[in-house]
Amino acid sequence: MSRLIVESGFDPLPVTFEQAQAAASFTDAHRDPFDRMLAAQANSLGLVLVSRDEKLDLFTDLRRW
Repeated sequence: MSRLIVESGFDPLPVTFEQAQAAASFTDAHRDPFDRMLAAQANSLGLVLVSRDEKLDLFTDLRRW
């Protein structure tokens, strides 16, 4: 699977300790741990998070859609 991901032009994005801490510090308004981690990574790396989930706006202003 990882070979297919790389061949498709995607790069793995490892989770850092700082990102995990940021995700843990978010309010409990949106409890999905995966969404919290995505938002923490978007914030720390300045990446746009493409999602229709408006609850992510609680954690980042980088969501688009």
